[in-house]
Amino acid sequence: MWDLEVALQDLGYELLAHHSPRHDSVPRKERPTLARWLKGTKTSRTSGRVFLIIAGNHFQVVSGRRYCCARTGKIVSIRDSMVKRRARVFEAYEVVKCDPTPNDFNNWNDIKRGYA
Repeated sequence: MWDLEVALQDLGYELLAHHSPRHDSVPRKERPTLARWLKGTKTSRTSGRVFLIIAGNHFQVVSGRRYCCARTGKIVSIRDSMVKRRARVFEAYEVVKCDPTPNDFNNWNDIKRGYA
């Protein structure tokens, strides 16, 4: 389990593999590009659903037709020129709210204390 997944669980979210599991065994050229992944998930990508995609060696977040990553620095349309649509998708997850556990943080002060 990687740090991002642990942090999301602490905040009450979990990652669900979307469409296909890790592409470790799939050759790079056979993995879908971000453009193909976006086209293939067009009907399931509604504004209320959030997807975490690993493509182009970095994390990207997509919700509906909105896109954000460290390279863009802001929320943009999935059709924006800053979106590197030819990057190959390595993994794709849906971020969902999970049932609360006793370890969940109750408020922002607990979060600051827990990670300080």
